[in-house]
Amino acid sequence: MKNLKTFSICMLCSIMSVQAQQVFNVQNGTRTEFYNSLDTAMQYAVAGDTIYLPAGLIQLENDLVIDKKLALVGVGWDINALQTSFLTEINRRITFTENANGSLLTGCRINNQIILGDNSAVQNIKLIRNNLRSTSFISIDIYSGSSNIFIRENNISGSFRIDMSTLTANLPHTIFIENNIIFSPTIYISNIKNSFILNNVFNSSYTTSIGIGNCIVQNNYIRNLANLGANNVFNNNAFTDNLTFPNGTNVGANNLVNQDFNDTFESGTYQIKETSPCKNAGADGTDIGIYGGTIPYKDGSIPFNPNIRANSISSQADNEGKLRIDITVTAQDR
Repeated sequence: MKNLKTFSICMLCSIMSVQAQQVFNVQNGTRTEFYNSLDTAMQYAVAGDTIYLPAGLIQLENDLVIDKKLALVGVGWDINALQTSFLTEINRRITFTENANGSLLTGCRINNQIILGDNSAVQNIKLIRNNLRSTSFISIDIYSGSSNIFIRENNISGSFRIDMSTLTANLPHTIFIENNIIFSPTIYISNIKNSFILNNVFNSSYTTSIGIGNCIVQNNYIRNLANLGANNVFNNNAFTDNLTFPNGTNVGANNLVNQDFNDTFESGTYQIKETSPCKNAGADGTDIGIYGGTIPYKDGSIPFNPNIRANSISSQADNEGKLRIDITVTAQDR
């Protein structure tokens, strides 16, 4: 697996039994506290804390409201990379309020809506290496005036929308949509301005609509593009359609057209084929799509915190009453 760091730890432990349970670890510097539910962990966490979410379905009494600066870090969502069927999964709607500026959500499977801003703008929110999925519809709603939102290295499936669903007078801006896989019948990205859409794969079987303004759209693979927005710059993208620029008020250069999906990607992956014109065709000389750019997509989407990959616990203690425990831990580059 790419970009993974794996190391083994050998311990002699005098604990005679090991019991696992779902706990929530709240950390800040040298302070570490444990709670039996995310509701309780959220209640007692203070701004600047990191909450490590365990594997499994996270039980919540209500929708998850993040109203302070927190980093929520799951174990990951790709069961093949984790080599287990236990992933961090959240079924409730997630809302970041204006008090959550600077927050991070990573390493989770999310089966519901994400709202950035609850009647007020938010800044510096990071959604990184998550799996957003639904059998029908899923969305990220960004409130008016929000800025410095990072939506990066996510794997998204289901009819998908990134939108600003309230006021139109003060559109969200400085939104970074980078190195995401979006596999969906319909993809809508609209009502954002002065933003950056870079190195994504928009794999829509029906339509991709990018109704944005004054944005940089670069190094993406875009299937079935139906709306280009206005006053945007399209450079070094690959389109399945036959597009030319200028296109309305949009300009662009070095784009590739009529790029068939099956001729572009290696079978079953989003790796660019060596024979594809998209190879090394990005504006920076890297591949078009998720494996190009300054922060390429990491296979497995494992978060930056170490994860236990394998373990072996001796069935018998030695003469000193100690158990031999071998643990293999994996961490991924940030």
